Amino acid sequence: ALKKKNMAIVLGSTRNYFFFFVTVVLNLKKFSPAFADDILIYYDDVAERDREILVQELGCKLIKYELPFKPTKNTDALRRFTPLSFSIYEIFKLLSGYRHVLWLDSDICIQDDISGILEHASPVSIRHGGAPLRIALGRHISPEMDLSPTNNTGVVLVRDDLPDYRDIHHDCYLYTQRFLETLNLPDQGIINYTLWKHGIPITDLTKDYNYTVYHAFHGYNKAKIFHLATDSK
Repeated sequence: ALKKKNMAIVLGSTRNYFFFFVTVVLNLKKFSPAFADDILIYYDDVAERDREILVQELGCKLIKYELPFKPTKNTDALRRFTPLSFSIYEIFKLLSGYRHVLWLDSDICIQDDISGILEHASPVSIRHGGAPLRIALGRHISPEMDLSPTNNTGVVLVRDDLPDYRDIHHDCYLYTQRFLETLNLPDQGIINYTLWKHGIPITDLTKDYNYTVYHAFHGYNKAKIFHLATDSK
């Protein structure tokens, strides 16, 4: 069997987010140059010239992304979120080739070395605290789960001792297809729901590695990763 690489960092880029996305990669290379074995980019409509920059100038590996199912109608979730947001599910499948896989949203800002994130490594590590699951999925699940907060999937670290990671990958798409018409926080709701269904505990990444800013700056400037979680960046 091929020896696994230690770390893949994964992002999903669409054309209108290209600037944010290149900034994330540049800051990764500035602050944590030796951290990732590979930087993998899932893309849909990125222009060819921009793809060349990512591969030739920044050394990224590009993977064309397509939803593995055809949405039957253009739901509100797909109007507000590109299907590319579901490329985060690929981190589970990538564990067949890497010991660790780190997902970064393209609306984050890295301002320090992030290699210390491995101190919080576990089968799944995500920043605790987010909208209740019922809000994220847009539907009632169960009395115990409806009000439980989801974990903020702007930054997700997974490790290859995660049980059944291929099944989790499969089920994320299964539930996405099933719940597509009501999703409010699409990938966040689905990942939290799928991990709950599989009985997987989630380790907190702490605010250092996903400090979410909703509007004005909040005054915590020690975070290594800021997450600009608003529609207007």
